[in-house]
Amino acid sequence: MTDTIVVFPHCAWADFSYGPSIERLGRGRSVFFVTSAQAMDGAPPQLKPVQLDELVTLPWVRTAAVVTHPCWMYEIAGRSPAALITLLPAELEDGDEAYLRCRDALCASAAIVVTGSETFYFEQRFRRIFGGKLDAPRKKDHFVPSGLKVVHLCHATLAVFGVAAVGMK
Repeated sequence: MTDTIVVFPHCAWADFSYGPSIERLGRGRSVFFVTSAQAMDGAPPQLKPVQLDELVTLPWVRTAAVVTHPCWMYEIAGRSPAALITLLPAELEDGDEAYLRCRDALCASAAIVVTGSETFYFEQRFRRIFGGKLDAPRKKDHFVPSGLKVVHLCHATLAVFGVAAVGMK
């Protein structure tokens, strides 16, 4: 059971599109954002900022990490949260090679990956199926794995996250 949620955001609260989802997930839990107090302007008072050096004080065995930017992967590595949830905005799906390595490592480590793009969802889903490699046959940039079935868990999570697709480990 998690009693703490730590959000590693991609932007300040005012531009954070997952606010309502985090508020729902945080009911009855302590919720911290790894950011400055200034970046939390306008956030509900129960959502607290936390600095990187304060993360060592949190009970990681009872903490869910919610990550909305792949570059936070380095801060999460070694902390062993009880659950890792990746909420990746569509505008953060692509980048240079180093960025993509962080993105793919984050998605591979996550218990749940939430994205607004079905293309990205299937890419990450097939990476898990093929052990991190995308050696599946392709047809016009769509992956066509022979004999594999993929369950799209979109409907069960739309009410919580309000996005197009979710993949689970």
